[in-house]
Amino acid sequence: MTILNRYRTQIFSSQSQDGQAAFAVTMIIMIILSLIVLGYANNARNEQRRALDNQLSTAAFYAAESGINDAYAVIKADIQGGTALANQSNCIGVYSSGATNTLDKNSGTAYTCLLVNPTPPSLEYAPLDTGHGQVVPVFPAISTDSIQLITISWQQDGITNNINFTGCPSTTQNTFTPRASWSPNCTAGVLQIDMVPATGWNSFNDLQSDTNTVFFEPMLTNSSLPGIPAQYPVSSSNNGENIGVSCGANSGGEYACTASLAVAPESGYYLHIVPIYDNADVSITATDINNNQVNLANAQALIDSTGKASDELKRIQEHVSINPVDSNDAPVNAIQSQSGICKNLLTRPAVTTGSTDVCN
Repeated sequence: MTILNRYRTQIFSSQSQDGQAAFAVTMIIMIILSLIVLGYANNARNEQRRALDNQLSTAAFYAAESGINDAYAVIKADIQGGTALANQSNCIGVYSSGATNTLDKNSGTAYTCLLVNPTPPSLEYAPLDTGHGQVVPVFPAISTDSIQLITISWQQDGITNNINFTGCPSTTQNTFTPRASWSPNCTAGVLQIDMVPATGWNSFNDLQSDTNTVFFEPMLTNSSLPGIPAQYPVSSSNNGENIGVSCGANSGGEYACTASLAVAPESGYYLHIVPIYDNADVSITATDINNNQVNLANAQALIDSTGKASDELKRIQEHVSINPVDSNDAPVNAIQSQSGICKNLLTRPAVTTGSTDVCN
Protein backbone atom coordinates (compact mmCIF):
# COMPACT_ATOMS: atom_id res chain seq x y z
CA MET A 1 0.00 0.00 0.00
CA THR A 2 2.80 2.39 0.78
CA ILE A 3 4.40 1.91 -2.61
CA LEU A 4 1.08 2.35 -4.42
CA ASN A 5 0.25 5.55 -2.58
CA ARG A 6 3.66 6.98 -3.34
CA TYR A 7 3.15 6.19 -7.06
CA ARG A 8 -0.24 7.88 -7.09
CA THR A 9 1.24 10.91 -5.43
CA GLN A 10 3.90 11.20 -8.13
CA ILE A 11 1.24 10.88 -10.87
CA PHE A 12 -0.91 13.60 -9.29
CA SER A 13 2.14 15.86 -8.85
CA SER A 14 3.15 15.48 -12.52
CA GLN A 15 -0.37 16.25 -13.73
CA SER A 16 -0.53 19.34 -11.51
CA GLN A 17 2.72 20.71 -12.95
CA ASP A 18 1.55 20.13 -16.54
CA GLY A 19 -1.67 22.04 -15.81
CA GLN A 20 0.17 24.96 -14.31
CA ALA A 21 2.46 25.15 -17.34
CA ALA A 22 -0.48 25.07 -19.72
CA PHE A 23 -2.23 27.79 -17.73
CA ALA A 24 0.90 29.96 -17.77
CA VAL A 25 1.32 29.54 -21.55
CA THR A 26 -2.35 30.37 -22.09
CA MET A 27 -2.04 33.51 -20.00
CA ILE A 28 1.05 34.64 -21.89
CA ILE A 29 -0.69 34.10 -25.22
CA MET A 30 -3.74 36.01 -23.99
CA ILE A 31 -1.56 38.88 -22.81
CA ILE A 32 0.25 39.02 -26.17
CA LEU A 33 -3.03 38.93 -28.07
CA SER A 34 -4.44 41.63 -25.80
CA LEU A 35 -1.41 43.84 -26.42
CA ILE A 36 -1.75 43.33 -30.18
CA VAL A 37 -5.44 44.21 -30.06
CA LEU A 38 -4.72 47.26 -27.92
CA GLY A 39 -1.99 48.33 -30.33
CA TYR A 40 -4.32 48.07 -33.31
CA ALA A 41 -7.03 49.94 -31.43
CA ASN A 42 -4.57 52.66 -30.46
CA ASN A 43 -3.36 52.98 -34.06
CA ALA A 44 -6.97 53.17 -35.23
CA ARG A 45 -7.68 55.94 -32.73
CA ASN A 46 -4.53 57.80 -33.80
CA GLU A 47 -5.51 57.53 -37.46
CA GLN A 48 -8.96 58.80 -36.65
CA ARG A 49 -7.46 61.67 -34.68
CA ARG A 50 -5.05 62.51 -37.50
CA ALA A 51 -7.89 62.45 -40.03
CA LEU A 52 -9.96 64.70 -37.77
CA ASP A 53 -7.01 67.04 -37.21
CA ASN A 54 -6.43 67.26 -40.97
CA GLN A 55 -10.08 67.99 -41.53
CA LEU A 56 -10.12 70.66 -38.82
CA SER A 57 -6.85 72.12 -40.06
CA THR A 58 -8.28 72.43 -43.58
CA ALA A 59 -11.45 74.01 -42.19
CA ALA A 60 -9.36 76.48 -40.15
CA PHE A 61 -7.32 77.38 -43.26
CA TYR A 62 -10.45 78.01 -45.31
CA ALA A 63 -11.86 80.08 -42.45
CA ALA A 64 -8.70 82.21 -42.50
CA GLU A 65 -9.03 82.60 -46.27
CA SER A 66 -12.64 83.67 -45.78
CA GLY A 67 -11.37 86.41 -43.49
CA ILE A 68 -8.95 87.56 -46.21
CA ASN A 69 -11.73 87.60 -48.81
CA ASP A 70 -14.20 89.42 -46.57
CA ALA A 71 -11.64 92.09 -45.68
CA TYR A 72 -10.62 92.54 -49.32
CA ALA A 73 -14.26 92.96 -50.36
CA VAL A 74 -14.58 95.81 -47.85
CA ILE A 75 -11.29 97.32 -49.06
CA LYS A 76 -12.39 97.28 -52.72
CA ALA A 77 -15.73 98.85 -51.83
CA ASP A 78 -13.96 101.58 -49.83
CA ILE A 79 -11.56 102.30 -52.69
CA GLN A 80 -14.38 102.54 -55.22
CA GLY A 81 -16.36 104.75 -52.85
CA GLY A 82 -13.41 106.99 -52.06
CA THR A 83 -13.43 106.01 -48.38
CA ALA A 84 -10.17 105.98 -46.45
CA LEU A 85 -9.15 102.47 -45.41
CA ALA A 86 -9.36 101.73 -41.70
CA ASN A 87 -6.30 100.48 -39.87
CA GLN A 88 -7.50 97.52 -37.80
CA SER A 89 -4.76 96.68 -35.30
CA ASN A 90 -6.99 95.07 -32.65
CA CYS A 91 -7.52 91.33 -32.89
CA ILE A 92 -11.25 91.22 -33.60
CA GLY A 93 -13.15 88.91 -35.87
CA VAL A 94 -14.66 91.33 -38.41
CA TYR A 95 -13.49 94.31 -40.46
CA SER A 96 -16.85 96.00 -41.02
CA SER A 97 -20.07 96.39 -39.07
CA GLY A 98 -22.78 93.88 -39.85
CA ALA A 99 -20.35 91.22 -41.06
CA THR A 100 -20.15 87.76 -39.52
CA ASN A 101 -17.00 85.76 -38.98
CA THR A 102 -18.67 82.41 -38.15
CA LEU A 103 -18.73 79.80 -40.89
CA ASP A 104 -20.06 76.79 -38.95
CA LYS A 105 -21.48 77.06 -35.43
CA ASN A 106 -21.53 73.28 -34.87
CA SER A 107 -17.77 72.85 -35.32
CA GLY A 108 -16.87 76.32 -34.09
CA THR A 109 -15.33 77.18 -37.48
CA ALA A 110 -14.69 80.92 -37.80
CA TYR A 111 -11.99 83.49 -38.40
CA THR A 112 -11.29 84.77 -34.93
CA CYS A 113 -8.66 87.46 -35.55
CA LEU A 114 -8.61 89.80 -38.54
CA LEU A 115 -5.97 92.54 -38.81
CA VAL A 116 -5.73 95.05 -41.65
CA ASN A 117 -2.78 97.40 -42.20
CA PRO A 118 -3.28 99.79 -45.16
CA THR A 119 0.29 101.08 -44.78
CA PRO A 120 2.55 98.01 -44.43
CA PRO A 121 6.33 98.28 -43.94
CA SER A 122 7.03 96.39 -47.18
CA LEU A 123 5.44 95.77 -50.56
CA GLU A 124 5.37 92.18 -51.82
CA TYR A 125 4.90 91.06 -55.43
CA ALA A 126 4.99 87.34 -56.14
CA PRO A 127 5.33 86.66 -58.92
CA LEU A 128 6.11 89.33 -61.47
CA ASP A 129 6.09 87.78 -64.93
CA THR A 130 9.03 88.00 -67.30
CA GLY A 131 8.78 90.94 -69.68
CA HIS A 132 5.70 92.42 -68.00
CA GLY A 133 5.89 95.67 -66.07
CA GLN A 134 4.51 96.41 -62.61
CA VAL A 135 3.86 100.01 -61.55
CA VAL A 136 4.71 100.46 -57.85
CA PRO A 137 3.98 103.68 -55.95
CA VAL A 138 6.46 104.20 -53.11
CA PHE A 139 4.93 106.81 -50.81
CA PRO A 140 5.49 107.23 -47.07
CA ALA A 141 2.46 106.81 -44.83
CA ILE A 142 3.32 110.13 -43.16
CA SER A 143 3.04 112.79 -45.84
CA THR A 144 5.74 114.99 -44.30
CA ASP A 145 8.37 112.24 -44.64
CA SER A 146 10.72 112.16 -47.62
CA ILE A 147 11.92 108.98 -49.30
CA GLN A 148 15.67 108.86 -49.89
CA LEU A 149 16.48 105.13 -50.00
CA ILE A 150 14.53 102.39 -51.78
CA THR A 151 15.60 98.78 -51.16
CA ILE A 152 14.60 96.07 -53.62
CA SER A 153 15.02 92.38 -52.86
CA TRP A 154 14.26 89.60 -55.36
CA GLN A 155 14.93 86.10 -56.58
CA GLN A 156 13.42 83.64 -59.05
CA ASP A 157 9.75 82.93 -58.40
CA GLY A 158 8.93 79.78 -56.45
CA ILE A 159 12.51 78.97 -55.45
CA THR A 160 12.63 78.29 -51.71
CA ASN A 161 15.33 75.61 -51.56
CA ASN A 162 18.59 75.13 -53.47
CA ILE A 163 19.28 78.86 -53.66
CA ASN A 164 22.36 78.98 -55.88
CA PHE A 165 24.26 81.79 -57.59
CA THR A 166 27.41 79.97 -58.67
CA GLY A 167 26.21 80.05 -62.28
CA CYS A 168 25.50 83.78 -62.35
CA PRO A 169 27.72 85.92 -64.58
CA SER A 170 30.92 87.41 -63.24
CA THR A 171 29.56 90.79 -64.14
CA THR A 172 31.01 94.22 -63.72
CA GLN A 173 29.32 97.58 -64.06
CA ASN A 174 27.97 98.37 -67.56
CA THR A 175 28.51 94.82 -68.81
CA PHE A 176 25.24 93.16 -69.78
CA THR A 177 25.56 89.38 -70.05
CA PRO A 178 23.09 87.41 -72.22
CA ARG A 179 21.04 84.82 -70.33
CA ALA A 180 22.21 82.05 -72.66
CA SER A 181 25.73 82.35 -71.26
CA TRP A 182 24.55 81.76 -67.67
CA SER A 183 24.63 78.44 -65.90
CA PRO A 184 21.32 76.95 -64.69
CA ASN A 185 22.72 77.54 -61.19
CA CYS A 186 21.57 81.14 -61.00
CA THR A 187 18.28 81.46 -59.15
CA ALA A 188 17.49 85.06 -60.12
CA GLY A 189 17.02 87.02 -63.31
CA VAL A 190 17.68 90.63 -64.22
CA LEU A 191 15.43 93.43 -62.98
CA GLN A 192 14.83 96.61 -64.93
CA ILE A 193 13.90 99.45 -62.56
CA ASP A 194 12.50 102.69 -64.01
CA MET A 195 11.86 105.40 -61.41
CA VAL A 196 10.39 108.86 -61.47
CA PRO A 197 9.63 111.25 -58.61
CA ALA A 198 5.96 111.87 -57.94
CA THR A 199 6.49 115.62 -57.61
CA GLY A 200 9.05 118.28 -58.48
CA TRP A 201 8.57 118.43 -62.25
CA ASN A 202 6.39 120.85 -64.21
CA SER A 203 6.89 119.87 -67.84
CA PHE A 204 7.54 116.89 -70.07
CA ASN A 205 11.22 117.83 -70.27
CA ASP A 206 11.43 117.88 -66.46
CA LEU A 207 9.74 114.50 -66.29
CA GLN A 208 12.08 113.06 -68.90
CA SER A 209 15.20 114.38 -67.18
CA ASP A 210 14.03 113.12 -63.76
CA THR A 211 13.29 109.59 -65.00
CA ASN A 212 16.11 107.13 -64.34
CA THR A 213 16.58 103.48 -65.28
CA VAL A 214 18.78 100.88 -63.61
CA PHE A 215 19.34 97.23 -64.54
CA PHE A 216 20.08 94.89 -61.63
CA GLU A 217 22.01 91.76 -62.64
CA PRO A 218 22.55 88.99 -60.04
CA MET A 219 26.06 87.82 -59.27
CA LEU A 220 27.75 85.65 -56.66
CA THR A 221 29.50 87.72 -54.01
CA ASN A 222 33.27 87.31 -53.68
CA SER A 223 36.26 89.44 -52.76
CA SER A 224 37.11 90.44 -56.31
CA LEU A 225 33.51 91.17 -57.28
CA PRO A 226 31.96 92.86 -54.25
CA GLY A 227 28.84 93.87 -56.18
CA ILE A 228 26.66 96.88 -55.66
CA PRO A 229 27.54 99.27 -52.82
CA ALA A 230 25.20 99.46 -49.85
CA GLN A 231 23.54 102.54 -51.35
CA TYR A 232 23.74 102.92 -55.12
CA PRO A 233 23.42 106.62 -56.07
CA VAL A 234 20.77 107.26 -58.71
CA SER A 235 21.25 110.29 -60.95
CA SER A 236 21.14 111.36 -64.58
CA SER A 237 24.89 110.71 -64.84
CA ASN A 238 24.45 106.95 -64.35
CA ASN A 239 21.05 106.59 -65.99
CA GLY A 240 20.67 103.24 -67.79
CA GLU A 241 23.59 101.53 -66.08
CA ASN A 242 23.75 97.80 -65.62
CA ILE A 243 24.88 96.89 -62.10
CA GLY A 244 26.07 93.62 -60.62
CA VAL A 245 24.16 92.94 -57.39
CA SER A 246 25.59 90.74 -54.66
CA CYS A 247 23.36 87.71 -54.11
CA GLY A 248 23.50 85.15 -51.34
CA ALA A 249 21.87 83.81 -48.20
CA ASN A 250 22.82 86.91 -46.20
CA SER A 251 21.71 89.58 -48.64
CA GLY A 252 20.03 91.61 -45.89
CA GLY A 253 16.64 91.49 -47.62
CA GLU A 254 13.74 89.09 -47.77
CA TYR A 255 15.12 87.43 -50.89
CA ALA A 256 18.61 86.40 -51.91
CA CYS A 257 19.44 89.44 -54.09
CA THR A 258 19.16 92.87 -52.48
CA ALA A 259 20.07 96.35 -53.71
CA SER A 260 19.36 99.83 -52.32
CA LEU A 261 18.82 102.90 -54.49
CA ALA A 262 19.87 106.24 -53.03
CA VAL A 263 17.51 108.75 -54.60
CA ALA A 264 17.00 112.48 -54.21
CA PRO A 265 14.75 113.07 -51.18
CA GLU A 266 11.16 113.31 -52.44
CA SER A 267 7.65 112.87 -51.08
CA GLY A 268 7.28 109.74 -53.17
CA TYR A 269 8.40 107.80 -56.23
CA TYR A 270 6.81 105.67 -58.89
CA LEU A 271 8.72 102.54 -59.88
CA HIS A 272 8.20 100.53 -63.03
CA ILE A 273 9.68 97.05 -62.47
CA VAL A 274 10.23 94.60 -65.33
CA PRO A 275 11.74 91.13 -64.70
CA ILE A 276 14.05 89.99 -67.49
CA TYR A 277 15.01 86.33 -68.17
CA ASP A 278 13.07 84.86 -65.19
CA ASN A 279 9.87 85.50 -63.26
CA ALA A 280 10.65 87.19 -59.96
CA ASP A 281 9.37 87.45 -56.41
CA VAL A 282 10.04 91.03 -55.30
CA SER A 283 10.01 92.82 -51.94
CA ILE A 284 10.34 96.62 -51.59
CA THR A 285 11.08 98.76 -48.53
CA ALA A 286 12.03 102.42 -48.09
CA THR A 287 13.72 104.68 -45.55
CA ASP A 288 13.44 108.41 -44.92
CA ILE A 289 16.09 111.12 -44.64
CA ASN A 290 16.74 110.07 -41.03
CA ASN A 291 17.45 106.50 -42.15
CA ASN A 292 14.26 105.20 -40.52
CA GLN A 293 12.19 102.60 -42.34
CA VAL A 294 8.81 104.02 -43.31
CA ASN A 295 5.43 102.40 -43.78
CA LEU A 296 4.21 102.65 -47.36
CA ALA A 297 0.85 104.04 -48.50
CA ASN A 298 -1.33 103.80 -51.63
CA ALA A 299 0.17 100.55 -52.88
CA GLN A 300 -0.88 97.53 -50.81
CA ALA A 301 -2.76 96.60 -47.67
CA LEU A 302 -1.59 93.74 -45.45
CA ILE A 303 -4.40 91.46 -44.26
CA ASP A 304 -3.63 89.08 -41.38
CA SER A 305 -6.31 86.47 -40.73
CA THR A 306 -6.48 83.63 -38.18
CA GLY A 307 -8.98 80.81 -38.70
CA LYS A 308 -10.16 78.38 -36.03
CA ALA A 309 -11.95 75.03 -36.18
CA SER A 310 -12.41 73.35 -32.77
CA ASP A 311 -8.84 73.37 -31.34
CA GLU A 312 -7.05 73.86 -34.69
CA LEU A 313 -5.70 77.29 -35.68
CA LYS A 314 -4.37 78.58 -39.03
CA ARG A 315 -2.91 82.03 -39.64
CA ILE A 316 -2.24 83.49 -43.09
CA GLN A 317 -1.11 86.90 -44.36
CA GLU A 318 -1.71 88.40 -47.77
CA HIS A 319 -0.74 91.66 -49.44
CA VAL A 320 -3.62 92.97 -51.58
CA SER A 321 -3.43 95.84 -54.02
CA ILE A 322 -4.92 99.23 -53.22
CA ASN A 323 -2.90 100.83 -56.02
CA PRO A 324 -5.06 102.94 -58.36
CA VAL A 325 -2.54 102.17 -61.12
CA ASP A 326 -2.60 98.45 -60.47
CA SER A 327 -1.35 96.39 -63.37
CA ASN A 328 0.95 93.45 -63.78
CA ASP A 329 1.09 94.16 -67.50
CA ALA A 330 2.10 97.81 -67.73
CA PRO A 331 3.75 98.39 -71.12
CA VAL A 332 7.51 98.06 -71.04
CA ASN A 333 7.66 100.80 -73.68
CA ALA A 334 4.90 102.11 -75.91
CA ILE A 335 7.28 102.56 -78.85
CA GLN A 336 11.03 102.37 -79.23
CA SER A 337 13.45 103.43 -81.94
CA GLN A 338 17.06 104.44 -82.36
CA SER A 339 16.03 107.31 -84.60
CA GLY A 340 13.32 109.96 -84.74
CA ILE A 341 9.69 108.93 -85.14
CA CYS A 342 6.98 110.86 -86.97
CA LYS A 343 3.41 110.19 -85.82
CA ASN A 344 0.24 111.60 -87.36
CA LEU A 345 -2.81 111.66 -85.09
CA LEU A 346 -6.24 111.12 -86.67
CA THR A 347 -8.86 113.13 -84.75
CA ARG A 348 -11.77 112.62 -87.16
CA PRO A 349 -12.08 111.15 -90.67
CA ALA A 350 -9.95 112.87 -93.31
CA VAL A 351 -8.49 115.35 -90.82
CA THR A 352 -5.06 114.91 -89.24
CA THR A 353 -2.85 116.86 -86.92
CA GLY A 354 0.85 116.92 -87.56
CA SER A 355 2.74 116.37 -90.80
CA THR A 356 6.04 115.14 -92.10
CA ASP A 357 7.17 118.76 -92.24
CA VAL A 358 6.70 119.03 -88.49
CA CYS A 359 8.62 115.82 -87.94
CA ASN A 360 11.51 117.08 -90.00
